[in-house]
Amino acid sequence: MGLYQKPSVLRREAQVPRTGKPATRTVQSVDRGLALLWMLAAGDGDASLGVVEASARLGVDPSTASRLLASLVAAQLAVRDAVTGRYRIGPGAIRLASSAPVPVAAGERELRQAARRTLYLLEEGTGETVVLDVRGQGTATLVDVVPSRRSAPQLVWRNMRRPLHATADGKVLLAHAPEAVTDAELGRTLDRLAPPTVTDPATLRSQLAEIRKLGYAVTEGEHQPGVNVVAAPVEDATGTVAAALAIEGPAERFDRIGMRRALDLLLPRAGELSRNLGARIGSGIPLPDPFA
Repeated sequence: MGLYQKPSVLRREAQVPRTGKPATRTVQSVDRGLALLWMLAAGDGDASLGVVEASARLGVDPSTASRLLASLVAAQLAVRDAVTGRYRIGPGAIRLASSAPVPVAAGERELRQAARRTLYLLEEGTGETVVLDVRGQGTATLVDVVPSRRSAPQLVWRNMRRPLHATADGKVLLAHAPEAVTDAELGRTLDRLAPPTVTDPATLRSQLAEIRKLGYAVTEGEHQPGVNVVAAPVEDATGTVAAALAIEGPAERFDRIGMRRALDLLLPRAGELSRNLGARIGSGIPLPDPFA
């Protein structure tokens, strides 16, 4: 309907009383679609559904379940695997999660504002997901994310928490944390999240020392199988590492060659962001090849 409405239509609308209260009744088809979305979101995005399974769990016939899933695909909230015919959560859900407002401290808000352009430039240059996170209580907490334009291997969103010991960004934050924080983290039982996850405290201490020396960290499938991450520290005006800037992608395309190229973009951008935050750091020196 255009901007113009016939007077009769306006009169009918004016006759509908307004209670000032929100509606309590819901739309059944929307409820079912949202239920499917929650099913797909289970297991950090690893869940998948077939049409028959979806119809059974919703209590509807398969044709209805198929149409509901098609609506989610059209909105990019779900994707269909052409080989298996099963559905997984789609990249549109990442954009929705990233747009949700979350409470952040004033310092984190300023950090996000300063880093936003950097995140977009890195995503444009690499085509992979770019995240910025800070050290929380035993975790790395994402304060901003720019999802890959290509299908992402996992869902990432602002305020998401990830283990310090199993991702490159977490290791960067842990490497530059106060000694007491590092001791506490390495003194507890560390979860093995994937076969390559390093859980031995002595090995981790050696890795953290190497990260401080090199100025970046690399992990291959430690947090989630098939997902590789490179990360660099971001300093503030006090010279403290305030955040970690990271790029992550699926191993089949973000392999060692891709990660090496990404580091060539990541390190200068991390240095630029640090200087924008008031840090006094140089332009950097040639660093050893981590994959040699």
